[in-house]
Amino acid sequence: MAASVLMWERGGWLLVTGSLLASATLHGGEAPLRAPTLTVEVEETVYAYEDRGGAGPLWTRSNHCIIRMGDTLFVSGTESLPTRAPWNNTRWFLLKHDGKTWSRIADGGETHEREPCPIVAFDDGRLFLSTNPNECGPQERDGTAHPQVLEFLPAKQGGRYSTLIPEWQRPFRAVGHTYRSFVSDAPNNEFILFHPDDHKVHWAFYSRDRWVAQGEFAYPYEAKYETPQTIRVSYPPMQIRNRAVHLCGKMNIIEPVGAWLKYKKEVLGRTWNYACRRMFYTWTDDITADEFHPWVELANWDEYAGWVIPCDLWLDADDRAHILWCEDTVHPGLRDAFFPEAKRRRAFAYAIVEDGKVVSRKAIEEWHEGEPGPVPNRNARFHETPAGRLYVLYNVADKETPDYVLENRIVEIDPRTGAVGPAVTVPLDVPLSDYYTAGVRGGSKPSLVIDVLGLHNPYPKERPVRYVRIRLQE
Repeated sequence: MAASVLMWERGGWLLVTGSLLASATLHGGEAPLRAPTLTVEVEETVYAYEDRGGAGPLWTRSNHCIIRMGDTLFVSGTESLPTRAPWNNTRWFLLKHDGKTWSRIADGGETHEREPCPIVAFDDGRLFLSTNPNECGPQERDGTAHPQVLEFLPAKQGGRYSTLIPEWQRPFRAVGHTYRSFVSDAPNNEFILFHPDDHKVHWAFYSRDRWVAQGEFAYPYEAKYETPQTIRVSYPPMQIRNRAVHLCGKMNIIEPVGAWLKYKKEVLGRTWNYACRRMFYTWTDDITADEFHPWVELANWDEYAGWVIPCDLWLDADDRAHILWCEDTVHPGLRDAFFPEAKRRRAFAYAIVEDGKVVSRKAIEEWHEGEPGPVPNRNARFHETPAGRLYVLYNVADKETPDYVLENRIVEIDPRTGAVGPAVTVPLDVPLSDYYTAGVRGGSKPSLVIDVLGLHNPYPKERPVRYVRIRLQE
């Protein structure tokens, strides 16, 4: 299915197909957007993860668990502990690839926690790992957690590390399930760590060799629901550059419509009944001096109980936020009983936000109910090259079994106009359903190489975590 976007033309939205988009131009007409040319150089299994009911290796999806530092790759892996009951039954380990083989250089030892541990890098050669060890007993689901950041200097000290304790604005009780975000501004040797709770976000900012600022800010509030409430914003992709911080995320609350909640439980048999159908964005111009701006709503599919899931965020040279998310406009299980006229649409949505205003909104790829062909499948990542070109790696699935990934695709975007070029299929032996990439938000440099770490779905209980190296030609 060719990529398609909605473009504003003569006072109305115009659906433009991938073949027409091939004539779009980059940077005001300097060069046409072409179908990407690429080579798959490596496809291999890095490690196997045995599922024992805890969080899987891709749980911290908005972060980075693969980083490229020059010719060396680092991967933060997750292993399940058989002596502990879910949920805090995993332990981190750190892998290094020196261009020849993968080697394990460090792990969590006697610690245990719930989620994978994201990593970021500085240009000065340091690597940092965010960990959240839990003090619960072997058969307890959860207990008090203790956020930490581990500092490695792998070129000189290998797997040895020092432990940094975040300095928060005020104490709070951390637990296993964090929805945390961890990103770096590598050229300035700075990072920021977010740890949300149910009502607000706690953050700590680290510059060079010390914690220099900390604070908190509130989630959006919705007064129009049957029970007015705070809207927790989860899985937030985030970027920091020159102390400006931008982030987005999805609504994540118990189903707020009473009739729908009852139907989900009694008719659909759903015990997990969270509503995740609105996308929000916020930013601060200087994390050390300014408050976060009011939340901007990017998408709202409350009408038909749809869903959204954030994919990625990228800042261009003008500090405009480019935001990717996947959305489905209708809840199929509720449709027949509550809105039988509604038709599903699933898309990878793409917006450019400047000073809090959405200046461009398109679909990277979309599917409408009744159409043949595959559907967008939740995961998409930006990739920036040294020449400043911008690509999106995403996946598509079978419309009848939407969790079964058919293929991964790549498309180029004009970061000035938001125009979308034609998509091409990445010729993988094992397509990836969920994945991280080594992106600039984590401290990796813009590159013609896309480093990918992910899983294939469906997968057995022992899940092979795969590495793929894709080389672009410009």
